[in-house]
Amino acid sequence: MYIIRLADKTEVILGTPIQIKLWLRMGSEWLVSKLYSLRVVVWITRRKEIQLAGGFREALLILPFLKQFKADHPTTDLVLYYKDSDRQVNEVKDYLSNIPFIDALHPFSLVPKGERWDASRVARRNGGLVSPRHYQSILDECFVKDDYTLAEKIWRKFGLSQKFVIVMHFDACSELIESLYSLIQSCASMKDEAVIIAITDNASIEVDLSRPNTYVVKEKFLEKFGFRSILAMGQRADLFIGGRTGLECFFWLARTPSINFFDNEGFEEIRKGYWSVSFWEENPIVDGLVDMDTANIDELLSGMIIPRFRDWQQLHLLNDHAKTFSSP
Repeated sequence: MYIIRLADKTEVILGTPIQIKLWLRMGSEWLVSKLYSLRVVVWITRRKEIQLAGGFREALLILPFLKQFKADHPTTDLVLYYKDSDRQVNEVKDYLSNIPFIDALHPFSLVPKGERWDASRVARRNGGLVSPRHYQSILDECFVKDDYTLAEKIWRKFGLSQKFVIVMHFDACSELIESLYSLIQSCASMKDEAVIIAITDNASIEVDLSRPNTYVVKEKFLEKFGFRSILAMGQRADLFIGGRTGLECFFWLARTPSINFFDNEGFEEIRKGYWSVSFWEENPIVDGLVDMDTANIDELLSGMIIPRFRDWQQLHLLNDHAKTFSSP
């Protein structure tokens, strides 16, 4: 798509290259040159409009392919449309707001705009989804200094520098995660040194999250501190526990030690290519993909969580370990 951008900031969309040639043959070339001489035309540019097929997970997974497109077409404006919502915090908008290779970011509500891109389909045409190791460059471009500065303030506000920090997402597989939360709270060896950041908008949670060592992140919290700052803070956690939403995808891509529960639908998504095996194979917890139908939370606590906690204790005691934040 080609666009003539006029001095009054209006845009005349010309369309495809074939339409451009026809347009020029009809005498418009003289008109454009005349407008240039009158300084009415500011520039002529190309624009690629892409519609994001899904939500936050889709935004995460499509970024490497958008970056490659921009590298292949540096003079083309890349315009991305995402689905709007009535929530105060739109995770997709917040996450994509500072991506340097996206020239414009716009919402759409009822009427989709642009060419629809589906991450799994694009991945199949381009050698598969990007692994966490190669996704690091995306994270380096996504987060800016302000994100890490605010994340550091949150970290200090909650006194997390000397704590074993567990981020738990109470959404998919919530009942299992609730049970694991209660089990962690009852673990005497972790009681005084573990802190849990509970991310949830699930009103049906039955477990009591009002424990002294638990900080609950809901929409009002996100409004105050920003979704990007929460992600910047959370990826420095010692452990993440969740299900199979976009948030879990982010922590796998960030290579935060993760335990995520998948149901049958989740394993079907793996077979269809919606998740890459590199997500958990490149994670510090290589067995962190757990089948919720066969999960034994007592074994998870004793075999995965407590050993990581003891390793943290040793590192903490030997090096007076304290977490710090810095921009990439």
